Amino acid sequence: VNAFLSLFHQAQISNYAGVRHSSMRYYTSDKNVTCRNCHRPGHLSKNCPTPKKAPPCCLCAGRDHLQHSCPARFCLNCCLPGHYFRECLERAYWNKHCNRCDMKGHYAD
Repeated sequence: VNAFLSLFHQAQISNYAGVRHSSMRYYTSDKNVTCRNCHRPGHLSKNCPTPKKAPPCCLCAGRDHLQHSCPARFCLNCCLPGHYFRECLERAYWNKHCNRCDMKGHYAD
């Protein structure tokens, strides 16, 4: 617990080290700031002693992976799961012919 409090105190001290040298446009030493990582007041997220939170996957909202390694990924060409467009064995959708109207770009399903 003491080690965490020490890190927390160091984070508070280092918040304002660069502010004195730059303009006082955004933060001054008397303003309270809130961390966007742990939501505790007194330090910024770049100085947060707690580990950074992983961003969620944009496909399934899981926090253990990102979009490129998502198990729920799907192909934009054939709409089947498990692979991407560049790995698809189907012909590209813009080269497909419709059986009804004989135009390119879609199927008559």
